[in-house]
This record gives sequence, C-alpha cells and structure tokens, in this order.
Amino acid sequence: MAVVPFTPEMLTEKLRKQVIGSLVKKSNDLDWPRAEEFTQNAALKILETHGRDPIMLRSSLLNYWLTAAYYLFLEERRRAKTLRNNWGDPLREYDDNGEGRTAVEIPDEKGARPDQELFDKLKVDGLNMMGRVISKMKGDCREVLTVYTRQRGGDLAEGVKPHEILNITRQNYDVKVHRCKKKLRDLLEKKSWFRENRDLMLS
Repeated sequence: MAVVPFTPEMLTEKLRKQVIGSLVKKSNDLDWPRAEEFTQNAALKILETHGRDPIMLRSSLLNYWLTAAYYLFLEERRRAKTLRNNWGDPLREYDDNGEGRTAVEIPDEKGARPDQELFDKLKVDGLNMMGRVISKMKGDCREVLTVYTRQRGGDLAEGVKPHEILNITRQNYDVKVHRCKKKLRDLLEKKSWFRENRDLMLS
C-alpha cells in the first residue's frame, strides 16, 4: 500500500465527510456546517502537535486521523460543559451589541457511538503502536511502562501489584511511572524520532 504525506486538504474528501456525518448523527443540535468546522479545527490541532511537519502515513491510517479529530471534538464538548466565567456563571453567547443572550448550548451525547467497530479497531491499533514505541525506550522505562500499561488495561492477575512485579516499593513505582511517562511524551514530540522510526510506526 502506498505511503503518502498527510495534509489538511485530505480532510475535504470522503473520509472527512464520514466523520462529519457521524458528528451530525451524534446530536440533533449539531448541523453539518458546525460539525464540519469542528472536524477541520480538531484535525489542524492534531497536526500542530507534530509541528505541522508532513507526516508520512499509509492511506489506511487516514481513518485514524479523522477519528482522532472526532474524539478531540467530544473532549472539547465535554470541557465546554464545565466552563464558567469569573463569577461562576455558565458561559453565554453574545449578540453584536455585546448583550448576553443565552447560555452556550452543548448538545448531549445520545445513542450508541457511531462506527463503534472502527473505534475499537483503532484503539487496539493505537495500543499496539504505543507498545512498539515503548519497546524502543532505553533504560528501565521500557519495563516500567509495559507493566503500567498492563495494569491500566486490567491484564494483571487478580491481587498482583504492579510494583511487586518490578520488585520495588509502591512509592518508587509511582515516581518511575511519572518519570517514564514524561520521557515518553518528550519522545513522541520529537519530529526527528518519527523520521528515524517511520517504518516502525507504519508497520
């Protein structure tokens, strides 16, 4: 399968419309233009986290980017539900004269999540990809994060403590997890690392 550079323009075609359609179906209060705007903005934010560098992707991974945009939209919507001004009141929309009009309407999530099978598959693919990244880490972080991901995924045997597997104290385990998660974030933010390990990420 061909490897192509991902660009925002790819969001204007069929895959982009699929995500927009999912957003519209998700809520009765979300029309097509607004869903289109959310999808475009979310995808651009994802690109910005990678420094707007042209990232090489297999065409089959374009679905992942669009689904990520959808998840980012849901996260923004959940966060907006809790927004308050300095006086603790819900944020409000304003008319052209600056007069407060109505509280910002955030549509509720209704019904089953669209494309559930696709989301589940992408989640598994994402976890597998993260596992490959962790396997390339140096020092004790590879072992620490492997145990940590097993713990978070519920894969440890009942009654088994993660720090016991590593033969360290609970406090030391928490410190190592925090340090290694920071190292992992720093690693994923390096554009040079993605260029050097492109084959690993696309395998």
